[in-house]
Amino acid sequence: MVENFRKLAAGRIDYFITSYYLGQAYLASQENGHEIIALAPAISKQNIHFGFSRNSACASLVDYVSHRLEELDRKGVPERLLKKHLRRFNEQSHGLFKR
Repeated sequence: MVENFRKLAAGRIDYFITSYYLGQAYLASQENGHEIIALAPAISKQNIHFGFSRNSACASLVDYVSHRLEELDRKGVPERLLKKHLRRFNEQSHGLFKR
């Protein structure tokens, strides 16, 4: 993946496909002046589902959890958390993507 980003920045390729979040983490770790952006639409988008066993002590919370997750999504909380933790990852990675 790192080599593909280098090729992209050098103009040797026009695009490549990678994991969105891994790509975002890599871009957040770079301080170069190249503008590299993720294109839309994504080639794959998966929904995340939570499940509770019928025997779980939490089974009665299914409706509450569903409504709360929808509320948090409407408020943009997942996106803010993603950005926050991408920055945190970048600060703690100490050259993880360096070669």
